[in-house]
Amino acid sequence: MKITDFKNEDAIELIADLIEPISEISTDKELVELLKKGNKIKAIQQGLKNHKSSIIQILAIINGVPVEEYSCNPITITKDLLVILNDKELMEVFS
Repeated sequence: MKITDFKNEDAIELIADLIEPISEISTDKELVELLKKGNKIKAIQQGLKNHKSSIIQILAIINGVPVEEYSCNPITITKDLLVILNDKELMEVFS
């Protein structure tokens, strides 16, 4: 599910849950710069290497699963991250 698919109260709750992990990732100047340049693959690589727990937390929240129960593999992580990175409205926040 795209972040921009959440509406009204669900959107407010989503924002509240995502503030902490997004804040942690958004302090990574190199990752933000890669996103601004449109280099999504390098940004994913940077995030995966340096923000593992925050990424897991974000993916669990977006998928509606408690972090403790969230399970993923390389394919599902890549797929979910590409959905997020292809969300034009979300990416405008980082540019």
